[in-house]
Amino acid sequence: MQKLILVTSILICSFALAEDKPHQIHLTGKQQTESRFSELLKKINEITQSNYVESDFKLFEERDLATSHYQFYVQVLKDAPLRRRTVRIWSDLKNRNLIQMEATLEPQSSVQELWLTFTDQGFSPRNLQASLSSQETMTIVRDVVSKHRDDQRIQSVKWSDEWSNGSLLRFIKVKGRVGTHKIVINLTSQQVVDSSYEQFPQIDIPALVYPIYEEAGEGFIPPTRIPVLLKNINDRVPNITEDPYVVLRKQRYLEDMMDPILGMDPNFQKKGYWSPVAIKNQALAVLKNLSTRDNNFQNGLVLDGKYVTISLHASVIAKFPGIKFKPQQSAQYQPVWKETTINDKILSELVPQNALLGKPVISPEEVLNRVAFRHPQHDPETYINDGFDEVQVYWAVDTLMTALQEMGFTDPDLSTRPFNAILFDPDISMKNNAYYTDDTINFTTYSPEAQNFARDNTTIWHELGHGVMDRLMGDYLELADTGGLSEGMADYLAQLIIQYVTNGKPYEGLEKMRIINQTGFNLTNEVHDDGEAYGGTMNDFLVKALAKFGHKQGLQKVVDLTLEAMRLSRNHSGLTAQDWFNHMLFADELASNMRSPGELKDLLIDALRGRNYSFDGSTTAKFQLINDKDEVTSETQGSREKPIELKVKRTDWVTYNMHTKLMSTENYKFKYPVTVKVQFEGGPIQGAIRWEGQENKTVEYTLNAEKDVLDFALKAYGTCDAINRDDGSCVDFAYVQIWNSGEQKPVAKKRFYLRIKSLE
Repeated sequence: MQKLILVTSILICSFALAEDKPHQIHLTGKQQTESRFSELLKKINEITQSNYVESDFKLFEERDLATSHYQFYVQVLKDAPLRRRTVRIWSDLKNRNLIQMEATLEPQSSVQELWLTFTDQGFSPRNLQASLSSQETMTIVRDVVSKHRDDQRIQSVKWSDEWSNGSLLRFIKVKGRVGTHKIVINLTSQQVVDSSYEQFPQIDIPALVYPIYEEAGEGFIPPTRIPVLLKNINDRVPNITEDPYVVLRKQRYLEDMMDPILGMDPNFQKKGYWSPVAIKNQALAVLKNLSTRDNNFQNGLVLDGKYVTISLHASVIAKFPGIKFKPQQSAQYQPVWKETTINDKILSELVPQNALLGKPVISPEEVLNRVAFRHPQHDPETYINDGFDEVQVYWAVDTLMTALQEMGFTDPDLSTRPFNAILFDPDISMKNNAYYTDDTINFTTYSPEAQNFARDNTTIWHELGHGVMDRLMGDYLELADTGGLSEGMADYLAQLIIQYVTNGKPYEGLEKMRIINQTGFNLTNEVHDDGEAYGGTMNDFLVKALAKFGHKQGLQKVVDLTLEAMRLSRNHSGLTAQDWFNHMLFADELASNMRSPGELKDLLIDALRGRNYSFDGSTTAKFQLINDKDEVTSETQGSREKPIELKVKRTDWVTYNMHTKLMSTENYKFKYPVTVKVQFEGGPIQGAIRWEGQENKTVEYTLNAEKDVLDFALKAYGTCDAINRDDGSCVDFAYVQIWNSGEQKPVAKKRFYLRIKSLE
């Protein structure tokens, strides 16, 4: 059963008028078996001494998960939802007995005060919302996005109107080329009050693939490929000889006519307005109506399967003229952005089209004999002609999905909906990358010193880990920290698949895995480093479970628990580390066909020790990186999203006086003497800027006691050793790491970013 309730106009509210804290209610099946909303509402009223009625709430989502029936209600005021005020219910699939109910509700006194204050001022929510049309909103959106240095693409837009701090604001999310723009407009003044940007993150055929990866850094000898079967290949595929989406190109889709509201209206579509959602829906309709053909060797078999379809980027024919076969048309929809000139104005234009098929599979022997040649320059034409990358990616995605299903990922639709994979995006600004978005994993091209991520299963499984999280944890999930949970859990889900594939046996490069770390919580200033604390803790927990229960049984128990905790966190409005681990512990209390209640609790608690984790919300240890007088955090100048921008002569040096301080607590103490390592090479994008001392790769200092403060200088030369931004500038960072005495991994790490444009 799946029932989705779509709300077309949403007013979401938060409050700054009353000091009453929201009601937080958590009920489990031990306290009450009845899960009907009307009965739960009676219990809520009893606990909060309130008089909520069913009309105070609206059902937003209802669906069956693998282990429970899920309902998601939102508290409303005059039919408008209140921001982050929800009731989430999980019940038994068979008898509908309550498993868990979590509610965050605004007190009725606060709701009344808000409404009275609002109406006394003569405002009408509908009038205020209508005062800023979708066209006017898109004008503001385009202005903000056009000013971003690296991502000026608008691929899709959605917004909602929300009350925050006594003002009605329009919160807008813009999906760009490689990230998300977040824009906030005050509807009263119609001015932008905040903006930010976040990067993103059945025919069985014998084949030889890399079990983990092709290479793992300098000096690594590529492993012997292993024999596998490419399974779950569809026996019928769409029968096309030309782009099926040409029918969508009767209208032009210019960036200045994109509008998520008017673009859904056929009347305004006739005037040139459009929406990415409308185009995608039309593309799905086209795909469903295509005729099919046998998918066999005689026709040139396509790697189109139950869980993944492999395609080449639509631009490969134009960009790589050395391809020795003619790539055939793929039924996979791929929106492509191009530059166009209208009335002497350069605009971006979306062209709906299809991707392309890769090297045709003509026999089992042909696939088995595909060469996995590591070209010294990572030449895309060579790789496309060899056709091995397509085989590797297909096997990796299919393996992830079948492994997770075997271990409990059986949620209807969520566990069976296929992914798409598009290889060889030639865009130079996307080089050395792999990323996930909208059920699709995308691969680019690579510099000679980089890894080919299409041959790196750890990357493939990490990116698809984001996809599994998106599906299980819901569209309304909000993370309360830097996003470290997302990165850490994606690493962890990849690790689960690695354990499944290797059966726990060691492999070369194991010690270099990012998830094997000692990084503490609250000791970083970057999402990927923050994720190490999450991923490292979860990996420590996994290792303990494997040791206690044996590899196969321990792995199944841990995967089962993790998936259930993800379900029980679905649509959480502000998930913190404490919330996540509390949900893990609650899920552990619930029995399943793989676990007994409470059998993993002690292992998880033990894994959290030594990670600077606060069980009770008390103060944690600190690591401060200070530029002159200003601390470098994830939001300040010098951070990933706000690198210090410089325009300097090639022969000039710039100097920054840095300071490092450590502060221990009773629960977490740094071990002195502490080594402070400043690393200039080895990290992602490092090597673009020339730093003083870079020839040594790392410069080391020592802190002998807690009272010590380390003062050191970071000097950067005005010459870019590598250009990695479209405007001819280079971005790079100095990596400051804290190593406890006698330990083999850093416990804290922060990054200091610069962006240099060299002047002649």
